[in-house]
Amino acid sequence: MSINSSKKTLSLIQTIKNVFSTWAQKFLAIIVMLITVPIITRHFGLELIGIWLLATQLSQHIFLLEFGFNTSLTRFLSRYRAKNDLISASMYLSTSILFLLLIGSTVIVLSPLVATLFNKMFSFPSELNNQVYWLIILVTSLTGINLSLRTGIGMLSSKHLFDRIALWESASLLIRLVLILFCFYFYEPNFIQLALITFLPTLFGTLITFFEGLKANKDLRLSKDLIKTKVVKRMVSISGASFIITIAAVIVRQSSSMLAGWKIGIDQVATLAFPILIVFAALPFISIGATLMSPVASEMDAKNQQETFYSLYVIISRYVFSIVTLIIVGLYFLGDFLFNLWLGGPKVDPDSLKEITNNVLIIFSGVALAIPGFILRQVLIAVGKHWNAALGEIIGAIIGVLLGYILMVYTSLGTAGMAIGISAAFIIRGAVFLTIEGSKYFSISFTKITLDSMKTPLILMLLTLIISKFMLAIIGFNDVHSIGYSLLNFSIILSL
Repeated sequence: MSINSSKKTLSLIQTIKNVFSTWAQKFLAIIVMLITVPIITRHFGLELIGIWLLATQLSQHIFLLEFGFNTSLTRFLSRYRAKNDLISASMYLSTSILFLLLIGSTVIVLSPLVATLFNKMFSFPSELNNQVYWLIILVTSLTGINLSLRTGIGMLSSKHLFDRIALWESASLLIRLVLILFCFYFYEPNFIQLALITFLPTLFGTLITFFEGLKANKDLRLSKDLIKTKVVKRMVSISGASFIITIAAVIVRQSSSMLAGWKIGIDQVATLAFPILIVFAALPFISIGATLMSPVASEMDAKNQQETFYSLYVIISRYVFSIVTLIIVGLYFLGDFLFNLWLGGPKVDPDSLKEITNNVLIIFSGVALAIPGFILRQVLIAVGKHWNAALGEIIGAIIGVLLGYILMVYTSLGTAGMAIGISAAFIIRGAVFLTIEGSKYFSISFTKITLDSMKTPLILMLLTLIISKFMLAIIGFNDVHSIGYSLLNFSIILSL
């Protein structure tokens, strides 16, 4: 076997390992969430769980201080290693490690101030003020340490060792799962103990990833003499688009729940945070078609095969839109039953569970309408129009959350108002901005690209709903409020 064919075989094997390990980690994350969330919720109750959700959302906001450095580090290490310019690669690595170390250290030093401000912003029960103060210090400090070590992800990514990243993230998830099951079965943990058993496993995984990254890049040199200010500026500039997209996601995913806790009470946080958690957990699987189409987009764009490319886009968007529509129908019929089964308990109000179901439906409806845009975002990024995608993301997120805030605070909708705003954010980003940019790229009208993506699946779904109702009417099953009716109705739709 020749050297080139041997390298291709190794590359194929590594690619397969990367794909399977990454998706295995995503499945594991969902399984851990499905197991641990009800355990924690039943222990603290929906009202107090809002405190924990706010603390974890604060952690996600802190990670924004990474400024997309890992994305840039991956690109620069790969580029300069390919050019055999190890000095430049070492310069970028040394600067990145020091930059994130300084940011992480600053976060740790400021943690008492963050905890004080956090206590003043939200109306926590007075008996929990001290515990919440130390919870925020602990979460902020552990996140700061984690942030300092995240260059390990960029180092391993530059060597295409995504399977190693997935391995240690999976190990962290499993350790967290075991600790939560053990502590909640044998003890009555408080928020501080919960933070330790949640964040320490993550820190362990990040630490191992960091040292594996150094080992994989042992051909590079770390030195204070290689640290340059111009490197920081260039990395921030290069990663700007992906950083803005990340900010947009955090605004929708984290800031919306924090606004709910701030304006209408921490007892309402869970009714919004859980629906967001569920939707974002499903998004990677919903957008798998877009992910797989990304490399194809670059190739077809280079060959000017836009017409063939558009046909492929329509097929994938119809497929994804059909899946999301089916999820919405399933939640409409079975949502109350499923959420009561998952989160129900003596400390959980049934009305709050109903509110969670409604908010999931509202947000998922926005996701469905944004499907063409979600897929087009990957296309735009792949063909070099990443700033077009980034601007649409951030504008849609800001407008949607502002709308949600107004509806939540100035109407009687409560968290449903913010759910409408989040749904609007998805629609503005996906169904408007990104679809307009996509229609320009394909030289097709906005109306045509939207109808081509949605018309056929919508017609088929409506026909299926009508047929299922007709069949149930024929057999005389009219108890529309029973779980049996909902289950049978959805089963008929699924089979059709």
